[in-house]
Amino acid sequence: MTDGRAAGITGASGFVGSALCRAFRADGVPVVAFTRDAARVSAAGVEARPYAISDVPELAGIGVLVHCAIATEGEHDDVVRRNVDGALALYRAASRAGIRFVFVSSLSAEGEASSAYAEQKRRIESLLGGDALIVRPGLIAGAGGLFQRLRATASRPVVPLIDGGRQTVQIVAIDDVCSAVRVALDARLAGAHNVVAPPPLTLRDVVVA
Repeated sequence: MTDGRAAGITGASGFVGSALCRAFRADGVPVVAFTRDAARVSAAGVEARPYAISDVPELAGIGVLVHCAIATEGEHDDVVRRNVDGALALYRAASRAGIRFVFVSSLSAEGEASSAYAEQKRRIESLLGGDALIVRPGLIAGAGGLFQRLRATASRPVVPLIDGGRQTVQIVAIDDVCSAVRVALDARLAGAHNVVAPPPLTLRDVVVA
């Protein structure tokens, strides 16, 4: 999977990044966690290195670099610039070093969603070379991210739903996202791959469940 080298994970203290750290360690792969908060990723077999979204960190000893980090704070244009330029700089640095690059995108980037999040993911995808592996999860179910916030909202007596919650979503468990990344790496896949669990559900059905 990593040719004996470490797996580097950006955003390693976040929901998806921390799960990937655990998954690679469970496979016996050493992990380099790129994060602003080293104290949150301390674990056996995990080396923490400082990382800011607009910088290229030290990549020595890494065989695979999985980019999960995304900036959300600040002025919109500046956030977009940092996310797009940061991802492209990481990809180019990884390519020069012979490191396989994985970008954790979003299923929303495939369609015509106009949210700032989807547009940033779509723009980053368009700038990556054909050797990059792009993983597009649907709504990720687990103890974090949008799904956890949705669960908290669903516990209220009244849950407001746009358009009555008729819009469809595709869900995937966080463990399945991690498995998909590892399977794709083992198969030496490149290009964009959607990761979802059928069937699509309405948002109303998800909230009720």
